[in-house]
Amino acid sequence: MAAESEADLTLYGGAAGGGKTFLAIILALTKHRRTLIIRKEASQLYAMQDEIETILGGREGFNSQNGIWRLPNNEITDPYDEKPTRQIRFGGLNKPGDAAKYQGAPRDLLVIDEAANISYGEFSYLTVWERTASEGQKTRTLLCSNPPTDATGMWMVRIFRPWLDPDHDNPAVDGELRWFVIVEDDDYEVQCEGDYIIDRDDGMVRLALPEEMLDSGNSIYSAQSRTFISAKVDDNPHMIQSGYKQKLQRLPKHLRERMLDGKFLSSLEDDQMQVIPSEWVDLAMQRWKDSEDKSYTRMSAMGVDPARGGQDEMTIMTRHGFWYSPIMKIPGKEVPTGSLSAARVVMARRDGCRVYCDVIGIGSSTYDKLVENHIDVDPIVGNEGSDAISKDGLFHFRNLRAELFWRLRESLDPESGDFIMLPPDKKMKEDLCAFKYKILEGNVIQVESKKEVKMRLNRSPDAGDCVLYTSRDAPMLSDLRKGSKQFKVRRCLS
Repeated sequence: MAAESEADLTLYGGAAGGGKTFLAIILALTKHRRTLIIRKEASQLYAMQDEIETILGGREGFNSQNGIWRLPNNEITDPYDEKPTRQIRFGGLNKPGDAAKYQGAPRDLLVIDEAANISYGEFSYLTVWERTASEGQKTRTLLCSNPPTDATGMWMVRIFRPWLDPDHDNPAVDGELRWFVIVEDDDYEVQCEGDYIIDRDDGMVRLALPEEMLDSGNSIYSAQSRTFISAKVDDNPHMIQSGYKQKLQRLPKHLRERMLDGKFLSSLEDDQMQVIPSEWVDLAMQRWKDSEDKSYTRMSAMGVDPARGGQDEMTIMTRHGFWYSPIMKIPGKEVPTGSLSAARVVMARRDGCRVYCDVIGIGSSTYDKLVENHIDVDPIVGNEGSDAISKDGLFHFRNLRAELFWRLRESLDPESGDFIMLPPDKKMKEDLCAFKYKILEGNVIQVESKKEVKMRLNRSPDAGDCVLYTSRDAPMLSDLRKGSKQFKVRRCLS
């Protein structure tokens, strides 16, 4: 089913022992002329090379120095006596930036084996040179993978969500082709193949008209097809005979659900140095679902991550005690200046709440306009120093960003008594749970940089940042002014 699929991008696998490696080998030997097979560690490909040797009966044409196998013509590689030239290149991504070693070399089949171990950025970079000059030769990318066991491979869940997420509003079945366009790293599902354009009026993606395709000012996006096909150890009689299934049944629960059952969305095992545990975020989101809408109550704080034009979004989040509102997302084209983004803050703000605004880069103009209009605004500069200590008195913080993360961790702790309520948002959860920390000399907490996480997620963790800013806890000026002769605040006593 996977071998005959017409999809441009196929995710094959799920459970261990389903024959993922053999699918890649058969496609490379019989259906494609130029194949690149990638794994995170190049040394992990030796077993695949041994399998090919077993099938071909030797290593004729294999150069172990450059990892290229120029396949001989025989009844396996040339079943129709067409004498094609077939070549397989093996490679790894052992170090950051290794994906660049494979640029410029065209291939009609890209295989990423155990794709859960590589980042989205590496995946997308490798697909750029998927092309062929051979007439009639199909090009495609094949991802062979078990479900991810950490955040690195969660991008697969995102781009194959119709197949993998049981809560998707339009689920897909195994082998079903769906069409997508990618705009600024965001996926848009479309109805069919063809060329698409972003409508300037409503921002929606729609089929491009012929005259629009001739307009040099338009950005045209071609749809590509995807599919997911699951495989389990029960599909593989050789593995069943060897007792492999019994070995998978003895795994811990979180691994058994992935390796035996092929569940992509079962609970991930958190990294030991993950700042915010996934379970704590899930509990906060469940409390939000179980609570009433508290947006009518007093607004305690507002977090703002500004944007200025382009494809970026301005994000705003408000806090009402321990209840957090869903994130407001404003297209960058609607806030091309600091004045307009500041106006959006004023429109959303009430009760004199303090605004916490990211002022690095484009955020500075928004902050300046808010100050000019006498808005109670606090600038957020993540890399500035912090003299705070943790609630238990054990740790100091490398910078303000580490302090904000740790404060949010302390509040989300089920034993804290804060009972934070976060709106259900999968992207927000990924952002909050992506960051790791380490303890420096002197018991100083350092949280990894936003740049490092952005490379892993292949996007900016803006939703998580918005939560951080909104969680910033400082006295509001309106509270400090109580009793001031200038403001003459009246108190009602019962």
